[in-house]
Amino acid sequence: MEDGLAEWGQEPDRIKRLKEAADFVIYTPGSTAGLPVSILRSFAAPPQVIRDDPEALRDRINTAATSLLGLVGVSADPVKDREHILLSSLFNAAWSAGQDLDLPALIQQIMTPPFEKVGSST
Repeated sequence: MEDGLAEWGQEPDRIKRLKEAADFVIYTPGSTAGLPVSILRSFAAPPQVIRDDPEALRDRINTAATSLLGLVGVSADPVKDREHILLSSLFNAAWSAGQDLDLPALIQQIMTPPFEKVGSST
């Protein structure tokens, strides 16, 4: 292995510095064997500084909706697909008000959205 690394210009001292500087972890969704992963943490309202920045808030909402849909096997276009638009609207309504969401609340809001209409009427 050392010969292969040397061919790539990676000296043993450089590899050692990387090992000392990096934090290597194994994430384990649904298990305590490593560091557990929870998608539910992403449902917490972002900090005020992000909520005050429309672009940062939109990015956070888009990421949350896309990630959640990806977990259930749905590849949705953020602009065209109603699943993404609904989830994004739910996150926007809650997070703009500084409210966290959890899975039961999100399911309830999907069944009974806290708004009458999404998008424009044009």
